Amino acid sequence: MAPTVPLPRVSCICLTFGRPWFLEEAIESFLRQDYPGEAELIVLNDFPGQELTYNGDSRVRMINRDDRFASLGDKRNAAIEFGTGEVILTWDDDDISLPGRIRRTVSAIQSGASFYRPSWSWISTNDQHPRLEFERVSWPQCGFTRELFHRVGGFPARYSGEDRGFAERVAATGCPIGFSRGGPDEATLLYRLWPDNPHASGISTGDYSYAGLRALVEQMAPRGTIALKPAWRRDYQMLCDTNGLTAY
Repeated sequence: MAPTVPLPRVSCICLTFGRPWFLEEAIESFLRQDYPGEAELIVLNDFPGQELTYNGDSRVRMINRDDRFASLGDKRNAAIEFGTGEVILTWDDDDISLPGRIRRTVSAIQSGASFYRPSWSWISTNDQHPRLEFERVSWPQCGFTRELFHRVGGFPARYSGEDRGFAERVAATGCPIGFSRGGPDEATLLYRLWPDNPHASGISTGDYSYAGLRALVEQMAPRGTIALKPAWRRDYQMLCDTNGLTAY
């Protein structure tokens, strides 16, 4: 009998800024994961005047900061350093992760990948009909080892595109960053591009600046202490199941 390979500890990194209504669903996504090993969710909030709290599960760590990070790259690096996992997953606050996401990422990394980038994902532009897409979503669903993160010096200090910059640093070491060759069953991320969701990708496309994004979010974000109540507002697993093949 082959020896059992120990499961690594996983840090899921969630950056948030003034969107607790989305964050509650991201936390619920973490709580629904079926990974049998140790995992933690690091939530880093730098929205001034807003303190997020959640005491329902010790694996979820809330970190509030009253001044904004200079760049998304700086914020991402700080969040990763707060974590303790050997494997790191990006866990954006406005996306949904289906229950098998951590398990499948760890499986790919234990099979020899230091950087995992699934080919398949779900994309939603409304609250009803997610589409199964091939090689459309890159960096929001990646996983990588902490050793690789330190080896390349972390994420560059960029206002946007810091995830692509990190991948470029990884590629410069000779580590493959291309899409995996898996099938549709590896789709465990529901990427949401909703009209009422100010999205960081809008900085890259020129829709608004880093400062402009803050001004936009500030118009709708609540202040004060907010006790989070994780929950999915829809049965996203069922939505994906009824729109095609989903991963288990």
